[in-house]
Amino acid sequence: MRRSVSGLKGVTWDDSSEKWKAQIGVKGRTIYLGLSSSLREAGLTYDAAAKIAGGPYIYHLNFPREDSEHIIFSDTVLKRLRFHEAIESKELWVDRASS
Repeated sequence: MRRSVSGLKGVTWDDSSEKWKAQIGVKGRTIYLGLSSSLREAGLTYDAAAKIAGGPYIYHLNFPREDSEHIIFSDTVLKRLRFHEAIESKELWVDRASS
């Protein structure tokens, strides 16, 4: 498993936005999860998506399993994660719970 410059799985630096980009690969396709100014939040976003796409047996998370419980995805992202209908799109965004 190769780690990105961020040191976190599923998180890379996006030069154009100057933010951390979270994405996950599902069945050979990439699902864009969103951008964050926080490296930790981007890593947690990946973890939340991995738990949905991989089910209870996912073990390659960036942080402890319970740390990503606050991440809330849009219905569109949930559908793609659950049914593995990944499409390449820059229009998918993560809805985060209010802090």
